[in-house]
Amino acid sequence: ADTVTLESVKGGTGTVSGGKEGEDKVVETLPVLPPLEVGKIILGFQPGSTGLTLEADRLLVEFVELLLQYPNARILVKGFVSSNNDTLENMQLSVERAKSIEQLLIARGIGKAQIEVRGMGIKDPIATNDTRAGRLKNRRAEIEVIDDGV
Repeated sequence: ADTVTLESVKGGTGTVSGGKEGEDKVVETLPVLPPLEVGKIILGFQPGSTGLTLEADRLLVEFVELLLQYPNARILVKGFVSSNNDTLENMQLSVERAKSIEQLLIARGIGKAQIEVRGMGIKDPIATNDTRAGRLKNRRAEIEVIDDGV
């Protein structure tokens, strides 16, 4: 695997290309991260709430484990609702869902500066809202990697 070698003089800061004679050097070899290729993560919610389904919580935990390896990555969290009614309440719920994911990410070690949040309301349904199964799919948050920071 490709690696990057960082050398620094003990007790000093920064990177040095060499050291003075008699100084101890610390050499740390770090793996070079491949590009973060996640695409889009879709997380489902309980009806009318900001509570994730069990499957969505599992997906979020796996995503966080990966994202923690990319401290300079930036992500976009979008919240959606499963209704045909374009009301202020539904828009607010979509914002609250996106913010709830942001808070979960922060609580699990992701930096706030890495996260952008958007409420999407009823925009961009991925299934029909005419059936219970379709509404379940539309009641979601999506996480997209904007920049992997590599």
